[in-house]
Amino acid sequence: MAHGSLTAQISELSVPSLDAKTIYIRLQLLHTPWQWFVAEAERQEDDTLFFGYASALPGQSEWCYFNLSELKDAGTLVYDCEFSPMPFSEVKQKYNL
Repeated sequence: MAHGSLTAQISELSVPSLDAKTIYIRLQLLHTPWQWFVAEAERQEDDTLFFGYASALPGQSEWCYFNLSELKDAGTLVYDCEFSPMPFSEVKQKYNL
């Protein structure tokens, strides 16, 4: 079977938009440009695994998994108590990401 006819039979890959993901928590590492926007969390034995957007300087930002313990080990972690849940598309605009 020719490559073209094979791919014609398969529907295109679809990637859900991360812009629509709700961000629930904003964390910052004190006195640094690092901030994390949490979209998902899973409690583990003695830690919490997060999925969200990690941002530092332009070009140093990405969606990733990270542990609460790792963030605490990096320095003084600040919980933004004024942050309200919003779609990531709004987070990008509000925090210039």
